[in-house]
Amino acid sequence: VRDPTQKSANAPSSDELKQNDNDNKKSLNMYILIHFAPDLSPVKQRMMYASSRPSLKAFLGASSFTEDYHCSDVADLTLKNIVDKRTLHHRIDFRSDAEMEKEQAALESVPTSASAQVMASLPIDIKDTAKAAIEKYKSDECKCVFLTLDGDTQQIEGAEQNASKIADIRGLLSETEPRYILFWYAKSKKDGSAEEEQKDQLGNKRIFGYFCPDKADRKLRFTYSTCKANVIEYCSSVQLELYSKVEMSSLADLNEEYLDYHIFPVSDKKEQFKLPKGPKASKKGKTKRKKINVDEL
Repeated sequence: VRDPTQKSANAPSSDELKQNDNDNKKSLNMYILIHFAPDLSPVKQRMMYASSRPSLKAFLGASSFTEDYHCSDVADLTLKNIVDKRTLHHRIDFRSDAEMEKEQAALESVPTSASAQVMASLPIDIKDTAKAAIEKYKSDECKCVFLTLDGDTQQIEGAEQNASKIADIRGLLSETEPRYILFWYAKSKKDGSAEEEQKDQLGNKRIFGYFCPDKADRKLRFTYSTCKANVIEYCSSVQLELYSKVEMSSLADLNEEYLDYHIFPVSDKKEQFKLPKGPKASKKGKTKRKKINVDEL
């Protein structure tokens, strides 16, 4: 739009037109670029409009424009507001157009903060069958317990299994259904562990197994993974001491070699070598000075 302040303040008389006709014509042909950006409009669009103002003015002729007028409400689009913003001294902004455009673009850009989200565990409902099976496993009345999770209700059901060997447990599992398994396991063979560790690894140990096959339903695997921490926490709350935890992604992982490696990890031995002794320093004897007899001189 045409700049109303230029028209009202610089309206030339007939004498002035004769003296400086070109300058007065130029003053009457100054325009204002109004930038209307509602607060509820998309941020991306506001940023694009703000950044494209200089290009638009350059295409139309930057010398024909005065200070831009910014507003975010339709009520501000009045002649009075435009004139007041340019004539009142206490509202005069001494910054250049480039400085104001830079600030306007910064105000219209919304800063985003990076946040790390941690996957929270889902709440579970431990049914009576699971509680009874865990209690029997704790009191050594059964050797193996299968805990089944309902993917929709997050309810845990439990059942005793007549399986004392790894091969028996493997035969009861399916490649399409995850399971939580409480079982006993003894180390199958000796390795190069330290003597103290070998003593601690003797005998049957209580193990928590998480069987999550790759062929199982993706949503069900996700639910089992997010509820696993709550199942382990419940076992701790009933004073069930577990020696170790192991995860298996296929039936092939249910073998003694895999379980020995993950349940009884071998600690690296650090061999200590004696530092070589340095060469002994030769002791130099004290040389005695020969006494001089003055009488013989």
